[in-house]
Amino acid sequence: MHTCLFDFETVFNDRNSMNVINISIKPQLVLAVLKLRLISYWFIHKFGKMQRGIFPQFKVNELARFPMPRSFTPHEESLIASVKRILAAKQANPSSDTSAMERVIDQQVYTLYGLTPEDVAIVEGTAK
Repeated sequence: MHTCLFDFETVFNDRNSMNVINISIKPQLVLAVLKLRLISYWFIHKFGKMQRGIFPQFKVNELARFPMPRSFTPHEESLIASVKRILAAKQANPSSDTSAMERVIDQQVYTLYGLTPEDVAIVEGTAK
């Protein structure tokens, strides 16, 4: 699940999309977590299904079961700033390469979940 959209002004969706509204966590933090490879890994292993063998397609009740970090400290402000930089870059040029910034977010969120280097290697598919 590497396609997420953040917009304060407009709601875009089709029949396969979900809108996260009235949340108690800052939206940029939710976006940081939803963009992770970790959520795709968790979904595939928790529910054992893929949409057309390409990507996981979440249903509302499944996404509601995803364990969000209890705290984003000490990375909260850094995560929000990183997400804002990515959003600004994509707004200026939708094809801009933000992968380096996304990797920084991944690493920060992995620490929030307490993942070891071995866990990260498994999630990222680089385990030997």
